[in-house]
Amino acid sequence: MSVKADMKKSSRLFLDIVWPAIRSKCGGGEIIPVETLEDSALAEQMDMLAGIDVWQTKSGEGCRGIASRVQSGANAVDRAGRPWNTFTIRRRRSSGATTEWEKRVEAIQAGRWLYPYLTVQAYVYDDKLLSAAVARTRDLFRAAMDLEERGQLEVRTAREGSRWAEFAFVPWDRVPEVWTTEHAA
Repeated sequence: MSVKADMKKSSRLFLDIVWPAIRSKCGGGEIIPVETLEDSALAEQMDMLAGIDVWQTKSGEGCRGIASRVQSGANAVDRAGRPWNTFTIRRRRSSGATTEWEKRVEAIQAGRWLYPYLTVQAYVYDDKLLSAAVARTRDLFRAAMDLEERGQLEVRTAREGSRWAEFAFVPWDRVPEVWTTEHAA
């Protein structure tokens, strides 16, 4: 599957399956997928630079960005058929392109760049939600950097077409104030 098709599928799964399950935990309101914004240049920059996949709005209160990663099918489960229940963060690419890890760490540490307020990771199999987690992006990255400093951060390399990428895996229970839900497969 192409990257664009993967993103479209992930967005559909988030809107149709994940958001209904996490909406109340995220404070309700409405969501606007970034890919549907009419200014495609702005939408591309919000996605590529800030990592925002969805805008959450709540009338009379405000709006904020959400990053979402929905893993589906065989990528959603381990060999025993259980969801991974980790946040996955791309750390390096064989192309040398800047990754989510680098962008979020810079934005959080500098304190002057836009980044998603929340990060959602979900696992879907056969269009059924297996599990999902919601965390403040700042808390997720602080937990990841803490694991790295302790030498406990799990990092694996995966193929992305003809290239490779390195991913960090952060167990949900290592992130403070994370909210999770698990559903029967």
